[in-house]
Amino acid sequence: CREYLVENHKAIISNGCEADDLLGLNQTQESVICSLDKDLLMIPGNHFNWTKLEFTHVKPLDGIRTFYKQMLIGDRSDNIFGVNKIGPVKAEKLIEHLDDEQEMFDVVYNLYNDPKRFVMNANCLWIWRNTNELWQDRHNLILPEECQQEVTMTSDFMKSLKDAT
Repeated sequence: CREYLVENHKAIISNGCEADDLLGLNQTQESVICSLDKDLLMIPGNHFNWTKLEFTHVKPLDGIRTFYKQMLIGDRSDNIFGVNKIGPVKAEKLIEHLDDEQEMFDVVYNLYNDPKRFVMNANCLWIWRNTNELWQDRHNLILPEECQQEVTMTSDFMKSLKDAT
């Protein structure tokens, strides 16, 4: 099946990243991400869900909202545990009215109460817009000291992995 898709449909095999990251990297104003995966709704641009026959245009701020809601909810299929006792309805109530990423970060970070798990989950859930882009690499957020320390340690660890190859 894989070989057929590559040879006949110009499929690209992800190597060193998830297929979701390749979709995020290649999303343009003209492209449409066709997927049933709700996580991809954090990527700005056009989306199509073929089972619901729904076409959606995700604005950048709405994509960020989706990301922070996912941080609260978690993703059991990827073994990412969000905040205990917060599901889609509570996450929506906590995030939907916020119009600034710093506010979203503050709400979610304070509910985590665990900087290490927060940074790990944020980096795991983040879908690339740029090659090898972690959540922590792209923000101009004001991070609490404990979170900034965790970001620094994660960055140092990732750099050591790259240096080892």
